Amino acid sequence: MKGARALTPLEIQAVCAAFDGKYAVRNKTLFLICANIGTRITEALNLDVGDVLQNGEVVRALYLRRQTQKGKPSGVSFTLPRGARNALTAFIAWKGEAGERLNKRAPLFVSRHDGRLSRKQAHKIFKAVYEKVGLQGHVTTHSPRKTFAKTVYQNSGNDLLVTQQALRHTSIETTLYYLDTMSDNVTAALPDFDYMEGDKTGKTSPSHIVHLSHAAKARQKKPFS
Repeated sequence: MKGARALTPLEIQAVCAAFDGKYAVRNKTLFLICANIGTRITEALNLDVGDVLQNGEVVRALYLRRQTQKGKPSGVSFTLPRGARNALTAFIAWKGEAGERLNKRAPLFVSRHDGRLSRKQAHKIFKAVYEKVGLQGHVTTHSPRKTFAKTVYQNSGNDLLVTQQALRHTSIETTLYYLDTMSDNVTAALPDFDYMEGDKTGKTSPSHIVHLSHAAKARQKKPFS
């Protein structure tokens, strides 16, 4: 989603801690999958149990089938980080205890009506937890993927090619736009003038202002040579 911002590590932690209720484990797992491997929300929602659970264990490399991806001609594999595997392991255990289907082709993320969780439902879930935490700015279901992108870019030493590959972009220009690195650079270079009334450290003294004013008038009265 255009304009969605990345989250900070502290915000990620706060969001994870804020999920509650019957489906807290499901919702946190969905959030962490998007943040840890950069899946789009629809790609995560299209996962089946068999994509993450094989031979009774959570996979170490997740394969996104071509059908689950946005306009891609083939599937792609991701090595699952520890955080994602831990979340999925807890989630699979929760699904078993809740009586949810664990057969290979059953949806991984299931709604309360036993169907596949929809993007609209995921949007409501994420929006509610963002508001609960008090996040500001344009935060959406795409914010975890934006967080993934920014983290990969920083951890790779600002390597655009590595970031492009991680995001599965066909164009480097898309990655540049996606990262919004120009905005970050501009923000870092902005001045920070702060002369609010009552700010004793930055406020120019009245006597100094008068002095400058008198000097200006003196220059104006000085005849031309």
